[in-house]
Amino acid sequence: RAEGPTQGAAANQEVPAHRFRSKLDGMNNPTANPIANPTTAPAIEVIPSNPEAMSTPEPGLRRQVMSYSPNIMLVRHTMTKGWVGARHSHPHEQMVYIVSGGIRFEHPGGVFEAKPGDCFLVPGGVEHQASALADSEVLDIFTPMREDYAGA
Repeated sequence: RAEGPTQGAAANQEVPAHRFRSKLDGMNNPTANPIANPTTAPAIEVIPSNPEAMSTPEPGLRRQVMSYSPNIMLVRHTMTKGWVGARHSHPHEQMVYIVSGGIRFEHPGGVFEAKPGDCFLVPGGVEHQASALADSEVLDIFTPMREDYAGA
């Protein structure tokens, strides 16, 4: 028995504190549990990285919407050296991960450079601007999803 048990769905049934809890109905019912019964699990689609599937929203910037739900969106961007994005803000939180190259990032609190392996979080509503110091690839995660990108 794990330390710190919590009450399960059935009266007096103890569930270890580390057990995954889901909003899905019937997680304690093996026939309705998508982990125990994969036939009830939602479909999972693999989206391959594909340069031909990328849009070009502006010169020097290419975009591929990789995957999303109403709550989260993963977007792959590639930028050519010298690209300077428009200064902008949006209501979405944005997590940025630098895959390759490097970018310069300006925000009200200052300016910094990010290199491969670096990650940072841009709160919603914060005005910002990025530019490419080298040919670069960046993964952006937005929450909630960006409806303006969903059709791209």
